[in-house]
Formats: sequence, C-alpha cells, structure tokens
Amino acid sequence: MTRLAIIGAGISGLTAAYAVEQLQAEGLSAEIDLFEASDRLGGVIQTARYKGLAVEMGPDSLVDRPRGPVELCHRLGLGEQLVGVSATAKPPLMYDGSGFEPYPAVETRSFTLAQGLDQLPKTLAQTLRHTTIHLRHAINECRMSPDGWHLNDVDDPYPALIMALPASRLGPLLRGVPVDTEWVVQIRHQSRAIVAAAYDGDSFSDTSLLQHTGLMVSPDAKLGLTALTWLSSKWAHLSGSGSIICRTFWGATGQNPVDWSDAELRSRHEDILTKLAGPHAPMVWMAVARHENALPQVPSLFKWPYPDSINPEVPYLGFVGPYRIGPGLSDCIAASWEEAYRYADWARQLAMAERS
Repeated sequence: MTRLAIIGAGISGLTAAYAVEQLQAEGLSAEIDLFEASDRLGGVIQTARYKGLAVEMGPDSLVDRPRGPVELCHRLGLGEQLVGVSATAKPPLMYDGSGFEPYPAVETRSFTLAQGLDQLPKTLAQTLRHTTIHLRHAINECRMSPDGWHLNDVDDPYPALIMALPASRLGPLLRGVPVDTEWVVQIRHQSRAIVAAAYDGDSFSDTSLLQHTGLMVSPDAKLGLTALTWLSSKWAHLSGSGSIICRTFWGATGQNPVDWSDAELRSRHEDILTKLAGPHAPMVWMAVARHENALPQVPSLFKWPYPDSINPEVPYLGFVGPYRIGPGLSDCIAASWEEAYRYADWARQLAMAERS
C-alpha cells in the first residue's frame, strides 16, 4: 500500500482523493492523508441561502464534459439535484461601456445543484473511505529525500505527493526542492469579490435586462465590474421563486476588491444595477464573499511542463488546480481525474519494480 499526501481540500484535492480511491477497484492500493489549512472543505465553493434557496458565492455552473462534475454528481448520488438553465432565459450579453451586445458563448450544457454546490465537497468527503482529512493543518515546509516527501517536521515520508493549491502558494512551499517550478512565476492571480442580493419580485420597473442569464463586462467599460448574473432567471428551479436574485463580480485588473468593506461593495452593487438595469427598490438581503488570489491569469502560450512519462524510482509529485486545464470548476475536476490516473500509473510501475 502506497502512502499519498494531498495538500489542499478544495474541489481539486477532494476529487483527486476520490478518484484515487475509485481506482483501487482496478488494483491500486493507497492510504491518503488530505491536508487543509482552513477549517472548511471546498475552497472557493461557498453557498449562502435566502429563504431556503441556495445562492452560490463562488462558481455556480457545472459544465457537462467527460470526467467532469455532472458525471461526478451522478457517481455520488447527487444526480437528482441537478437542474439546468431555464428554458425561458435569454442568453448572456456583453457590455462594453456604451451598450449591450450578444455574448458569443451560450450556455447549453450547464447545470447546478438545487440544494447548493456545497453539497459536492460535503458528499465527496463523506464518501471517502481510505482518506484521512486533516482540517486546520497547514503544510508550511516540504522537503524531498530519496525516501519520499517530508511535510513540516514529520520524519515519516510520503512516497507520493499531490499539490492541490493555488499557484501562488507553490513557489514558497517548493523552494529548495529539485523540481521545475519556473512555470509558477508565469501565473498571476486576480482577487475577486462577489455580492449576492435579493429583491422583491416587483422591484425593477424595466425587466428587459433581467430576462437574460446575465452579462459579461468588457475591461474597456472601466466599471470595476467583471460580470453580473441574474440567478433567478438563469436557473430553472429559481425562476419561479417570486424573488429577483442577482450576483455582481468585482475584481478588474489592478483592483483588489477583497479590501473593500461590505458597505462599499453594497454601494457599488446598487449603483451598477441602477446604471445597467435602471431604477429599482432597495435589496432585501445581501451576502458577500471574498476570494483572494482566486483567479489564475495563465499566459496564452503557457504549456504544462510535466510530461506524462514518470519515473517510479523518484518520489511522485503531481499538481491539480485551475492552472492545469482551465480555471472552471469542471476543468479542475477533470484535471483531478487526469492526475489520479497519472499517479496510478506511477504506483503500478513502482509495485512492479519492487517485485522484480
């Protein structure tokens, strides 16, 4: 049995642990320790609730793709909670500062969980059988020896390690380790704040904009706003709630909305709705989430530096996260499955080498 350490219990780390466990049915045997510095699972997945309705304060869409979140939800028994985009919702728009244009990307295979996306990390954790989760357990030191990976001051090494951390945290942690980390400095990060607000159903006199799922905002508009989502129009299970629920996303290049107070975010949110959707009654509920360094800015020509080929004579090192395939939740889940298969290949090669 191989000991595997995973650092980071966001959706990437949890999925990686789950995928490795699922591969045990194919003969892989692993004992996993999953370390998380904070006191909660799920990373950027956060769900607030208004009158019993789930309001996502992080990602809200599960894009259907091979080895993606929809398949994962079915595996976990969450398939009945999946709901799609409302059939009556109009596609998103683009705002460039002077007017609205159709946004080229149309959501056709997106889903969410009716009871909240926080059910996904919660159910993943409950499903794990060969993984010990260590909350409030920060890994501040990482050393590699011929025997494996030494985390903090623990002498007992792990033969295999998977990093499920933001790229901004990898450089300091792997400093002095003889692996290629030059790619880390190529990735910049942008912080983001999300304001979710609820309004009574008759709060807007002009509802034409509300009929769309939302809008993206061009940097040329110079509003500080990057996107807006009308959740009560977008998702089928919210369209008949009687309330108007929307989210605004803040964090244009050069801004750090994490430092803005709730009062400032509320004021910006209401001002931008007035500018874009016209006069309206005040909100009746608000929630705020701040995601520091949450959005990796990966260069367009960036190429993943680690080959598929692996050496069983060297301690295993893998990476999962929004820089691996793409920044979306679906990309992170698919990358975790990809990494699990790569790790399984290394573990099988190691077992064969030990038997020979």
